[in-house]
Amino acid sequence: MNAISNLPYPETVLAEDMETVAGLSFPDPYRWLEQNSAATAQWQQQQSALIKHWRNRALADIETVKNRLSDFAGAGGAVPRRANQQWFRLHSPAANSANSANSANSMAVVVANTPYGKGRPVYTTNKLTSSEPENGETSETLVWFSPSPNGAILALGLCCDGSENNRIQLIEVATGAIVPNAPRQLLIDNWTGGVSWLPDSSGFYFLAIDGEPADFRQRLWLHTLADGRQTAVNLPLSASAANDYTLISYSPDGRYHIAHRGLFQPRPVAVLDTEQPQPQWRPFIHAVTDSIAGYTVIDQQLIAVTDNGAPRGRVVSIPLDCPAPDDPANWTELIAESDAVIQSITRIDKHFIISELVDTYSQLSIASLQGKRLKTVALPEYAVIEESVLPLTRLLNFGADHELLLSCSSLVQSSAVYRYNPASQSLDLLLPPAISLDKAIIEDHWAEAADGTLIPYHSLRLATTDPGQPQPTLIYAYGSFGFNAPAVYSKEAAAFIAAGGIYIHGHLRGGSELGRDWADAGMGQYKANSYQDLYTIAEDLIGAGQTRPDLLALHGRSAGGLMAGVALTQRPELWRVVIPEVPVLDLLAAFRDPYSAWCNQQDRGSREKRDDITRIVLYSPYHTIHKGTDYPAVMVVAGATDPRCPPWHARKFIARLQAATNGGVESPVLVHIWEQSGHGSATPAATRLTQTAEWLTFVMQQLGMECP
Repeated sequence: MNAISNLPYPETVLAEDMETVAGLSFPDPYRWLEQNSAATAQWQQQQSALIKHWRNRALADIETVKNRLSDFAGAGGAVPRRANQQWFRLHSPAANSANSANSANSMAVVVANTPYGKGRPVYTTNKLTSSEPENGETSETLVWFSPSPNGAILALGLCCDGSENNRIQLIEVATGAIVPNAPRQLLIDNWTGGVSWLPDSSGFYFLAIDGEPADFRQRLWLHTLADGRQTAVNLPLSASAANDYTLISYSPDGRYHIAHRGLFQPRPVAVLDTEQPQPQWRPFIHAVTDSIAGYTVIDQQLIAVTDNGAPRGRVVSIPLDCPAPDDPANWTELIAESDAVIQSITRIDKHFIISELVDTYSQLSIASLQGKRLKTVALPEYAVIEESVLPLTRLLNFGADHELLLSCSSLVQSSAVYRYNPASQSLDLLLPPAISLDKAIIEDHWAEAADGTLIPYHSLRLATTDPGQPQPTLIYAYGSFGFNAPAVYSKEAAAFIAAGGIYIHGHLRGGSELGRDWADAGMGQYKANSYQDLYTIAEDLIGAGQTRPDLLALHGRSAGGLMAGVALTQRPELWRVVIPEVPVLDLLAAFRDPYSAWCNQQDRGSREKRDDITRIVLYSPYHTIHKGTDYPAVMVVAGATDPRCPPWHARKFIARLQAATNGGVESPVLVHIWEQSGHGSATPAATRLTQTAEWLTFVMQQLGMECP
């Protein structure tokens, strides 16, 4: 593979703007690139010309990598959803196409009598005409779907610009006809499941954007099917909670409606008892700031997983009629904290099924309803249960209390779907994995940080790849928001090791893989620990002789993209090539964006505190670029319609980085802002495949690899 030729970077105008936060001011010479102006468009066209020039030289390699990624993609894995003896699942009509790598994938929701029966499509999205959309080209992407409990109506969220912002469509399952008078409000994403159907299927709650999408305000609504009307739901919450997420769940008998608030640390903030003469939402838990995730109701007791007094989680019951539910003394502990980190809990018949993590891998445990642990269910080696990384979203409960389906994967095996068998207290395989990397080896490692903390990471390689000699190595990590970043199967990892490389999945402080204490140790005033953990892993690999800086690559997405940006500016000598994908890179300007300001507040610090700003600017990638530094090769990947990490972060960062480097053959600095593409989940599958093939080809070129 050949490197990009030595083309000059576009000359970028320097302005005299300043960023002022908490009374502190910092130069912001590229602020003008935040605007969608003619000058910005011209600058972006010049950057696109660099990408196109490189792509023209690398096209054969990109197509080869794309085909290998398609070979390793692995169909299936999404867990079907049951509604009134019918099963609804996602299906890609192009999944079995011989040329699926280049096909314009559409997506269908199929209904069948069994989880993976032949069935029939209820709705199919329109197709994208190209895997690389140009300005103005749109395609319909399915962001979420939710069948009514009686199976008669299918609600789904459709996005047409890749942004994840979506509108609700209602479909008659029997006929495929569109139901009139669906809500017209815009939903910000799918993080609360789209809609939360009432138990009697007469309507649903949904959380929608209140005002302009960029303002990041959300309002809860109740939609009734009979008259097609929406009624605003006013929960007993403070005004300051207007930009967080709310999810409504129900007791199995439908009597209680429970409002859970908080994406990162959910709490049951309000309860509605429908058997009261005049049902009204009443406050429930507000004062306790720990996570309290309520998964079901038994005998008017909310069964919840909490990290209150238990960093790795414990299970408690909380009376729904308790006069003082904010006092943990009124809770009853059912399952005590253990060495395992509890992720979720589901009631099946007379047992609780507990999803847990032990040293970052999944464990499934069975307990009685009284809380006695009974047994552990065997999972495949190195398996991770594929639950949402979002604690609030894990509360979405499809078919609980009578049947449990779950999906597992590992670095060496794509998703497989299992059904829990209550009779045998074991798992029955419903859908086998499409891909098994039989010649691959997983090894677990713990690197010691400077403060003595052991940082876990996993390596994946072919048995024929010698780790005793320096090898091309690609690290992926996340470490933010207290999210679990599990070591699941990825096609890019499979393709990379097939070419002879070693793939590393790191677990940094700031994530929740080892519990709440692990998360807190990498957030707020301790955020720098996350990045130091990454360097600890890299240095451990180099010290063991497994790789060298000239053979080491780094990739991260979203907050992991920020991590990649921090790493290339703080420790440029560690890397040969870095890929920040859909990142936030200017952490001070992020405080001017409502959504990004909220994320900063949750993970990094407050715009009102001078000490926080002083600390944040020390690792904000845009502010830590220094002229004359030898930076690694860089390709920043961003989406033009990304509402979470707007593309101006990529523009400003690349402008400043290009100005600080000589560029050219050895370490090109490139940016690709993809049209009609957002943060990822609403980007059409064909486009996502092309995006991955492009940056992975760039990585392999820089590491001197050949794709088989």
